[in-house]
Amino acid sequence: MLQYDLFHLVFCIVLFSIALQGTLLPLVARKLGMIDESSDVLKTFTDYTEHREMQLMRLLMEPGNPWIGCAVRDLTLPPDTMLVSVLRQKETIIPRGNTVLLAGDTAVLAAGNDSGSKLSVPLCELKITADHAWNGKTPAQLHLPADELIILIRRGK
Repeated sequence: MLQYDLFHLVFCIVLFSIALQGTLLPLVARKLGMIDESSDVLKTFTDYTEHREMQLMRLLMEPGNPWIGCAVRDLTLPPDTMLVSVLRQKETIIPRGNTVLLAGDTAVLAAGNDSGSKLSVPLCELKITADHAWNGKTPAQLHLPADELIILIRRGK
């Protein structure tokens, strides 16, 4: 009988401990300044890295290309490849699922590079803060070196 009561007592203590710690841990972590509100918490739980070797490719949509007239959501891209921009005449389009490729467009693709090729390009994410030198400037005002390219600008969420 004593063994049976001891089991229930330990079981209740464990449940109470989990409930108490589970509810207080986020509150205490915030109070102690242990949570960085400016970063994406999902990066903690994935294989995300700030720098990744990527290869950038330009693909001209010449007549007869099967992608002409297709929406981006309907394209079948190789694994670890994404369409990062579409150059149409003098306009740069950040593609969405409903963006349709037209003849004469140039598709800029980024592909993961595991082969160690010398043509790889280091791709990095740069957060522009209020005191950053680039804050408030257009990409044209940055005067980037010829071997650097801004692929995407994300604002807000």
